[in-house]
Amino acid sequence: MSKATIGFIISSLIYLAISTLLGVLMAINYSEYARLTGTHVHIGLLGFLGMIVYGVGYHILPRFRGRPLHSESLAMAHLWLGNITLIGMAFYFPSMAYFSPDWNTAKILFVIFGAGHSISILMCVYNLLFTLLPLTPVELPPALVQAKARIEAQKKKAEE
Repeated sequence: MSKATIGFIISSLIYLAISTLLGVLMAINYSEYARLTGTHVHIGLLGFLGMIVYGVGYHILPRFRGRPLHSESLAMAHLWLGNITLIGMAFYFPSMAYFSPDWNTAKILFVIFGAGHSISILMCVYNLLFTLLPLTPVELPPALVQAKARIEAQKKKAEE
């Protein structure tokens, strides 16, 4: 597996643990930790679910197409940008609830981190799209071509 794939899978497992702990805290005393609901959801969905999808996608889709990933360096940039911006969102999301609604700094930082995370998602879309395109048939290895010819010949003999 590539470094990016391993990084996404490890990140997803860390986010799963964090999201689970936040969920337990909220279950124990919801009135105290209700402000962490947004963080819990973002860490669970964008952190765990998103990162595992990216890691598996970067590993499997190039193999399905029979070609390398379009850009391994773009996948690493996606890993770093995605993690940094998600941690930023997770930190600033609850701070918006703890401070007065007029505290615009947290809101601005949350929007900046959210936009950065959206850019990281678009990096993944670009990388995987150009890994899959163009949709030309992939040439089969000679051994598979020969095996296919033998199977077709055996089918013809069986029909006769």
